[in-house]
Amino acid sequence: MEHLKKLNIQVFRMKSTLTISGLEASVNAKTGELCSIIKDGKEIMWGGGRPANHQSGTERRGWPHSAIIMFPLVGPAKKHQNGDFINYGVYHCPMVQHGIFRHIPIAVSKYNNEIRTYQQYISDKTIKTEKGPARWPYSCKLEARYLFNTANIEAQFIIENTFHVPIPFSFGWHPAFNTEMGFEINNHGEKFTLKDILKEKTLYLEKNSTVTYEDNSKRIDLEHTFGNIMIWNPKDAPLVCLEPVTGLPVRTGKETSGSYESCELRPGRIKDYYVKIIPCLK
Repeated sequence: MEHLKKLNIQVFRMKSTLTISGLEASVNAKTGELCSIIKDGKEIMWGGGRPANHQSGTERRGWPHSAIIMFPLVGPAKKHQNGDFINYGVYHCPMVQHGIFRHIPIAVSKYNNEIRTYQQYISDKTIKTEKGPARWPYSCKLEARYLFNTANIEAQFIIENTFHVPIPFSFGWHPAFNTEMGFEINNHGEKFTLKDILKEKTLYLEKNSTVTYEDNSKRIDLEHTFGNIMIWNPKDAPLVCLEPVTGLPVRTGKETSGSYESCELRPGRIKDYYVKIIPCLK
């Protein structure tokens, strides 16, 4: 294929980078986060997940990620004075927001025009996080594949149940993009501004398969197979997160409960999800 002949691969101590025909993408080799998409010299992604020497001052002071994986929980765990938790039947599990998989070891590799990440969790292993211990009563493998094309980035997430019983879970991806003043989010003709996002804290869009971000200099189309999407902005930060998710958190008054049983996967089975990011400069 012609576009593979133009492929230029560079490896940094903390990043794996692929460059092709004016589009460059980078994955942080320590965390596995997709942390940079550069289109014709313009950075599209928020750089909180890049190594510090590749961040701006604003990024170093802001949200410290670029695109985390949320699994097996989307949203916050239940609050308790002895530590946050979720229940799986008779199992009472300490848990942290957005699940444990962003806290466990990860391997990063390259295949032609792909960057792949691999993780594996063994049931009931306690994971130490900055917000306390977390544990899950099931076992599974998770692989992410970032396919690099001339005009877009395709992400495929593959979950394999390696346990002896079905596993309940919710899954999501949390990519963050740089914003400019006056941007709009278009959801099948329904438009949202920063004011709308801040008013709700997080926008929950059900039965969604595509969303568009647009400002004065760029447009980003995001297509996905997760089923729903969340849109979030940390107040006063120049970024917006377009988050495909299988299940939406539930709000009860002022409390929000994370989604962790929107899907079920039988033993030995595999489930995959897709996202396509199409950046375009004006």
